[in-house]
Order: sequence, then structure tokens, then C-alpha cells
Amino acid sequence: MKTKRILALMFAVGATAVLAACGAPAAPFTAKPADGIAPAFDDGASVYSIAPSVMQTDGNTRYVYYTANLTADKADSAVVVRKGTLKNGKWTYGDRKTVLSPSGEGWDAAAVGDPSVIKGNFGYKGSQYSYLLAYEGRETEGERNRSVGFAVSNSPDGGFTRVKESVLAYDYTLDGDAYGYGAPSLVSHDKGAKFTLYYTDGDASGVSEYFAELDGTDLASLDFSAWQALPVQGLKEIDPNAAPTFREADFAAKDGKLYAVRSKYPLGDSPALPKEVQIAEIGADELYSAAKDVAWTLLSEGISSFDLSDGEKTGWERIYSPAFVRDEYGALYGETTVFLTVTAFDAEGNYLHNQTIVEYRPETV
Repeated sequence: MKTKRILALMFAVGATAVLAACGAPAAPFTAKPADGIAPAFDDGASVYSIAPSVMQTDGNTRYVYYTANLTADKADSAVVVRKGTLKNGKWTYGDRKTVLSPSGEGWDAAAVGDPSVIKGNFGYKGSQYSYLLAYEGRETEGERNRSVGFAVSNSPDGGFTRVKESVLAYDYTLDGDAYGYGAPSLVSHDKGAKFTLYYTDGDASGVSEYFAELDGTDLASLDFSAWQALPVQGLKEIDPNAAPTFREADFAAKDGKLYAVRSKYPLGDSPALPKEVQIAEIGADELYSAAKDVAWTLLSEGISSFDLSDGEKTGWERIYSPAFVRDEYGALYGETTVFLTVTAFDAEGNYLHNQTIVEYRPETV
């Protein structure tokens, strides 16, 4: 799941609408200490690091894409990346690099974020590109009316060129002031031009998870008309009797199965953010079945604060915006590993630390 962000004395950028109701902290964030397992990297004071997407290219190299504000204490969200290198059994990350900033005009004028990147062979305006980035953007500040667009590059860490002609654009004049289209997740079909876009669709009637199979031979003419809803059967919320709320998930493929990692609902009390994430699998062919008994199988019913404890403390108190470690084409890489957005707060609901990103390997998956 990809969103949920707050920073002191500013509007949240790209989070759910409920965050806007949360009070601002009494003092600026501190860079760390952690209340649970340590962050994967530290962006410094008054900078949020959220909504990761992880592409591992080999046993020793990975790229962590995520959303961060470019300026401390401001809500100028952008897509950034850090290159990770494994040495002596430990991942270390290079400097943060901005790969996409708000455009200043149009559907992504005010904010961009929630990235997902795959490798392939994509065509745009007579040129071929090796990397496709999907991201969500908003034309104005606030939490609603998001749209999804694309950018291309021949390097995993950019620069990325916007595909201006193809946008999954939310029309709030037609569908109402609502979530819109957001939280994209890409999975390659053929290691070439064909891929699946998974995304959250939220309008006045509710929020659901959808997918569309697309052909990126000519990215300037993508056809979004053939979309399909994902099933929710088998998913469980914190209240096991509650109907599942499937939104803002990350997806990966492996051995004929589709894997999803998602936040569980309802949200926690102030601050109103999810407290657990869940991992599930389903047969890829079952997504097209009309059978009513098609259901997800839970692999990890809930990763919670207890799981993220450092052994001495209680662990991070809010856990959300999860992402798998995937290969270049959107398949699970090695043992199942997830990156999570986390935060903690004091007794009054004021945030103690930056929203930050941690790495976690579930023992049950």
C-alpha cells in the first residue's frame, strides 16, 4: 500500500483524507530514534520517507524508490530513489536522488509519488526505453482526486521522461470529489512491452482495487478501457467479521501466482493510520475466473507493532504503505521481504519521528 504522509505544520501530501484531520505535532520531527527496528536509511529531520517500491537487480544491488518532500518542513512531494549495495551481509544506501518532481501544471502539478518501476522494452515518441515508472499525482494540494501516469528512462535511477499522452485521469466533475486513481503497482508480462497496472480506484461509491493489462509498445496510446476488479474474498481485516477494504497494495508475481501486500483496516485512532499489513496469494489465472469461490490465501495474516519490535521496545505504532522486494520485472526476489512505512507518536497523538521506511522479512512466509 502506498500513501499516508504527514509532516509538521503542513498539509499531508498524497495520503488518505482522514490524515488532514490529525493535529500538527507540537514540535518538529526528530530524525530518529526508532521505536522499533531501525529505518533502512535516514533522510534527516523534518523529511518524510514513505510509500516504498523496491527493485532488486542482483544479489548485491537494489533500488528503493519512495516518496519524500524535497524541502524540510514543506510538502513538496517527489519521487526519489536510493541505490542499495550489500556488503558483509548488510545493505547500505547511497545518497537520495530525485527522479521525478511535480510538473507545476496539469494533473500532476502539485505532487507526485507512490512509484512503481519495472524493466522491459517500451516505446515512446520513436525511442525505446528500458524502464517504466508508474506514479500518482495531484493537480492541487489536498488528499483527493488523484490520477496515475507514467515516465520512462534507460537507467533505473533516471532521469525519467514523462509520458504526457497517457494518464489514467480521474474526473471529479463526473465522479465526485473523492480518492481518484492512485497507488499504482506494475508487473511485467513478458519482460518486453506488456505489463499489468494494479491501482486503487476510489469514487463517491467506495474504494476498490483494480487491474488493467496494457501494451507499452507505444506508451503514447495506452488503452485503459479493459479494466477488472480484484477479488476480496479471503482477505481479513483487524475485525475478522468486517468486509475487506482492498486498496493501496503492492503486487508481485511468481510461479503462476500473484502476491499482494496490503494494509489492514480499520485505521487506528489518532493518528488515523493502519496498524497492520497483510500478505496474500492467489492463482494468477483465478483473477479471470467467474467462479464465486475464488479467494486469496493468507500467508501472513498481520504484521504488527509486535513483529517490528527491536527486542526492547514495543515497536513502531503505525505500519502501512508496504512493498515487496521484487526483481526488475515485478517478480518476488528471493525470500519474501517487505519494506514498510512506519511512525510513532506520543500520548497526545503528536508525531515523535519522521514517517520512515523499514525492511522486514516475515518468518511465516
